[in-house]
Amino acid sequence: MAKPTPEQVFEMKSRKLVKEIWEAHFNRSKDEFTSISLRANVIEIKIENRGVTIHRSRFEDYFNATNDESKQIGIQKIKDSLKRL
Repeated sequence: MAKPTPEQVFEMKSRKLVKEIWEAHFNRSKDEFTSISLRANVIEIKIENRGVTIHRSRFEDYFNATNDESKQIGIQKIKDSLKRL
């Protein structure tokens, strides 16, 4: 099996983070998602007929954070976007 590309790794990490936030902060089931995928410079998230796109930079900010405060700010930005679902 081939080693995943950096883009595939980023997509997998982003998908995992979205599901963790959805469960932990919204008390919802991660099984609700129809799809979570990387499209150009956004992560596209769908639940049935609703969807939201979150710019890639929000995830990069979280993944590149060097302290807890920066990570919490990153999570908050993603949570704010997920509230629209």
